[in-house]
Amino acid sequence: MTKTKPLPSEEQIREYASKLPKVYREILGAIHKIDPFRQYRDSVNEASLWNYFYNQESVVDSRRFPFDFDDHDKPELTAHRRMKRDEFLLALQRLEDSGFIEPPAGDWSGAVRFVPTDLGEALIAQLSGREAPRVEVPELPPINW
Repeated sequence: MTKTKPLPSEEQIREYASKLPKVYREILGAIHKIDPFRQYRDSVNEASLWNYFYNQESVVDSRRFPFDFDDHDKPELTAHRRMKRDEFLLALQRLEDSGFIEPPAGDWSGAVRFVPTDLGEALIAQLSGREAPRVEVPELPPINW
């Protein structure tokens, strides 16, 4: 897990979210769509997230990468180019490198998963308009024997 730092203010998160390139807004904003019952700091299955974008037929914008590294001067090619898996994975890697997501601790499922950090959860809430509920369980009483 990453070291806990003070979170930016809600205004700072809102400002940062407004500057995010479309690929990051779409990836983070889709997390509640693939798992509407996800709780705060629950892990996200990367394959489910990828399939969400890959299988969409009606939402064409989600199937395109917002910019094209090779064809930036040819908008007619860029407009019909789908996000490639490598680009999706690179975007996830950049989110991890920037502290928005991290590998889960002790995941034995074999699935490729990630966990939004507290900072990532704040950004997801800003982008999706929905905060993931937190699990609240009281502590056990001290053992005095």
